[in-house]
Amino acid sequence: MVRSVEENAWGFRLTFPFSIGLTDFDLASDVPLGNLATASIVPTGEFIVPIDEKWTLLPFAGVGGATALGDQKAVGGKSALGLSTGGLRVQRWQPFADHYVFVLGSQVRYDAVWNSRNGLLGDWGEMTGSVELRRNFGAPNGGPRFQPGIYAQGIWFWDPVELDIPGVTPTFIDNQLELGVSLGSSTPYSIWGLSLPRIFVGVRFGNGLTAVRIRFGRL
Repeated sequence: MVRSVEENAWGFRLTFPFSIGLTDFDLASDVPLGNLATASIVPTGEFIVPIDEKWTLLPFAGVGGATALGDQKAVGGKSALGLSTGGLRVQRWQPFADHYVFVLGSQVRYDAVWNSRNGLLGDWGEMTGSVELRRNFGAPNGGPRFQPGIYAQGIWFWDPVELDIPGVTPTFIDNQLELGVSLGSSTPYSIWGLSLPRIFVGVRFGNGLTAVRIRFGRL
């Protein structure tokens, strides 16, 4: 985070969302790998625009990279890729029953994948909607409280995203659903001046494709 952002205050922050994914494909022919492991990090700047005490707008943009882990021949030798993203996110916090918090989120975003040799490899637009239920544990003494949660997220692509992996079905991805659990604290917990991110672990379904995703930062 570049600067401290007080509750319900305008601001700007720089985040470093990091994710690890393991995707399982249905194979139409002999392919060296039945699944694909990836890791990505996309430094992202976002403006914080409070609407009221519960609603917040978050315009964002970021550039980063991803790499495939394992046998690179299964993905056409494209082991290192550039990623860029931008869009608008809206978020609502709804506390209830003393210990619980609903976090509702929606976003519209544009993503692109590229590398230095071939330039733009693909781009797509998507809309997502998510709901997360968190439960606070510990005494509300003003410090961070242990806060696990469960979540569901739907992903709708504007146009189907094509997969360029020979012998793998499906050849495209459209709508997806992700279900998972989250772990973090009610307020950011810092070690040596660094805020520990919230952790999300979920399973994503869609078009015969199943992915286990571990994300650090946000949905």
